[in-house]
Amino acid sequence: MKLSSLLTFLFLSVTLGTNAQTKPSKLSVKPGLQLDYEVISQGQAMPLTTKVATVSDAEIILDYDFMGTTTGKFVNTKNNLEKGSSFNWDQPEAGEERRLGEDQTILMASRKFLKDLKSLKKGTYDGMDFTWKAVPKGEEIVVDGKTIDAVYAENSSGSTRMWILNDDSYPVLLKITGTAAGIDLMVKSIK
Repeated sequence: MKLSSLLTFLFLSVTLGTNAQTKPSKLSVKPGLQLDYEVISQGQAMPLTTKVATVSDAEIILDYDFMGTTTGKFVNTKNNLEKGSSFNWDQPEAGEERRLGEDQTILMASRKFLKDLKSLKKGTYDGMDFTWKAVPKGEEIVVDGKTIDAVYAENSSGSTRMWILNDDSYPVLLKITGTAAGIDLMVKSIK
């Protein structure tokens, strides 16, 4: 009896220890959070730094610096976050405060889309049907040695894939590849 209890204890210790080591990190979206991205368009890699300036019930405002030459603000209102069904891929313009139509988001997915992915295992964004899948092994979002808790989805052909922060309130886009706009985006650093 004692040997079986010891074996059970050892098994649970190893299992729980392994799970604790592989559990993704939660990321808190709050003022001051900085996300450094690499944007790839037409084969050219360009840096985009965003910093959360404001988080409220009404909106989330991101200050941005694109290529060290163009600064401004991206504004996702409550309506964008609730109703958005497509990303805004327009190039940043110096000094702008970009406000979007209700059907668009920028650097974030809508809450509805994330909810659909998590509950229905599917959703529509940018005019494409996406299916939730487990993050492919070796393609986790890892920043500073920490795996970020992300929801992964791809379109039916697998040509467009996205990783979204697993945060029901602020579903930040962490990575997207194969967009119809020809723009790929990947977070490289989080501070």
